[in-house]
Amino acid sequence: MIPAERVDHGGADGTLRVRVTRVGADTALAQIVKLVQQAQNSKAPRQRLADRAAF
Repeated sequence: MIPAERVDHGGADGTLRVRVTRVGADTALAQIVKLVQQAQNSKAPRQRLADRAAF
């Protein structure tokens, strides 16, 4: 299965025609992945405070 932003319609012979309007970093999934990675790499304000207090 290929994720796509938009799916047109199937053909009369039972085939499925898919038009990909966005690829790679432009897809909604890629943007979600980027946001999750940024969130995982950042620390919450309380964690930063605890790190400073530990030193």
